[in-house]
Amino acid sequence: MRSFVSIIKKLGHFKKKNDEKEKVNQSCEDHEQMIVAALSVNDHTTYDWIVDSGATQHMTFQQKWFTMYEWISPRRVFMGDDIVLDAIGKGNIKATMQTGDKMSHTTIAQVLHVPKMKNNLISVSKLIFEGFKVEFDKDGCKVNDAQGVVAKAQRDKNLYLFNVKVRKDKAHIAIFLDEGAMFWHERLGHFNMTRLKDLDAMVNGMNLKEVPLHHVCEACIEGKHQRTYFPKDEMTRASKLLDLVHGDVCGPMKTTSHGGARYFVTFIDDFLRKTHAYLLIMKGEVFDKFKEYKALVENQIDMKIKTF
Repeated sequence: MRSFVSIIKKLGHFKKKNDEKEKVNQSCEDHEQMIVAALSVNDHTTYDWIVDSGATQHMTFQQKWFTMYEWISPRRVFMGDDIVLDAIGKGNIKATMQTGDKMSHTTIAQVLHVPKMKNNLISVSKLIFEGFKVEFDKDGCKVNDAQGVVAKAQRDKNLYLFNVKVRKDKAHIAIFLDEGAMFWHERLGHFNMTRLKDLDAMVNGMNLKEVPLHHVCEACIEGKHQRTYFPKDEMTRASKLLDLVHGDVCGPMKTTSHGGARYFVTFIDDFLRKTHAYLLIMKGEVFDKFKEYKALVENQIDMKIKTF
């Protein structure tokens, strides 16, 4: 791929094209112009970024890579082969680059989005303006900051290429796909559909095409359910001691007793509502404690437990 301005052998030809670009600049004073040395031909992979000493801005054609993105008024970008493209957005791209034996995480800031461009470009002048030092040799290119090397580019024929892995953060654009009656019903706190129809006629912006008066909203059904009342009449209670005994086990507790117990079991006589409680080290001790309780109460009142 031929990519840099240095390939143009005739100085007069180069000057003529620059004069033409200058005329265009003068006629479009309201729009910022960008110049790129690389041609619009593509011989590289999507993830290669060309280090371009003739580019005035970082540029890419991949909108999905941006983690921060904003639309801009179209700006002209002049390619090295005299093709003029439009930049329509700009933003930041989070990337991972190879720096020797380790990977470096960085953010490429103020990248222009040029959809019809065939290459991704790193601007040398932009890097230098941001405080980096760029060094070229026969093997590659290094980008340094005050702490050392932050990125390395490999030489491929006559080009210097960064192989950039774009990090998976994505910019999300929130849109409403459907602003029908159910949307406004839910947004307005499950508003009554009849009143919603009246509201649509009173305000601007809702534009409801159809309001179903007999709709099914699960949230409304669940939220407006009435609880079944407990019966007013008392349920049948035991008429004698030990006719009915209730038992319940609780645990494990966060705090262990001094004896090492983390559970307890209760036995309640339904007639007197008298409660006996027993501490348990293990849950499997319930039956042993029940036998202990049974022997105690049956011997005390000389009656048998009928139901447990």
